[in-house]
Amino acid sequence: MRNLTLSMRLALVLTASLFGSLVQSSVAAASEVRLALVVGTSDYPGTFRLPNPERDAEAIARALSKGGFFTPASVAARASVRSPADAGVSALLNPSRETLVRAILMLKAEADAAGARGDEVTVLFYFAGHGVQFNGINYLIPAGTSLFSAEEPGEADYKTQTVTAQDQVLDELTQSRARRVIVVLDACRTNPFRPDSRGLKSADGGLAAMRPPTGSAAMIFYASEPRRPAIDAVAGAPNSPFTQALDVFLDIPGLKA
Repeated sequence: MRNLTLSMRLALVLTASLFGSLVQSSVAAASEVRLALVVGTSDYPGTFRLPNPERDAEAIARALSKGGFFTPASVAARASVRSPADAGVSALLNPSRETLVRAILMLKAEADAAGARGDEVTVLFYFAGHGVQFNGINYLIPAGTSLFSAEEPGEADYKTQTVTAQDQVLDELTQSRARRVIVVLDACRTNPFRPDSRGLKSADGGLAAMRPPTGSAAMIFYASEPRRPAIDAVAGAPNSPFTQALDVFLDIPGLKA
């Protein structure tokens, strides 16, 4: 993680350590089910393409598989996925909006079914790709959207062509029978659609803070603090700094909270 400031390195290490401790907090019991939906979107048009999200998703899928997570067959079957060898978690790469929304709903249904059987369910959602906030709402941008051809998308465009991180991910999953919900967003980039927000100092950079529903056991991990953009790539590195840090701490045997 060269070329990062000391404060950025410390923040990444602390966040990744907490995440690793949470995921590996206990050995999966017979009645415990750990479900994961890992998404990586690199396939954006032209200069909007991101080099790392596909690799980021595959790295996290491998790490989560070692921690006893898996992607339900009903979720994986909804789209073309590429899974690391012998992995329990599939990496869903470059999904359309329809595919991503459907996968989230299927994940929720699987959590409900496992919870109804009396299992203790943990659900984890990871997204790497373009993510922006517009008027205080966070939007995850799927592949195949026409947003990039618009001069400057408005609120209606975001609502119909993206997935809202609060309503369609966090709120949806916390309404399931899962005992614990973990949402990881390696997507805090500057808003690519606003000419005045392409620099790292833009007031519209990064994602807005999100709050789990009252009473839910949910945790949200961001690649940067609210309203500050994250770095997608460091020269020579195969993954984003955030995913590199997560991968390291997920791979530490016996790490516990």
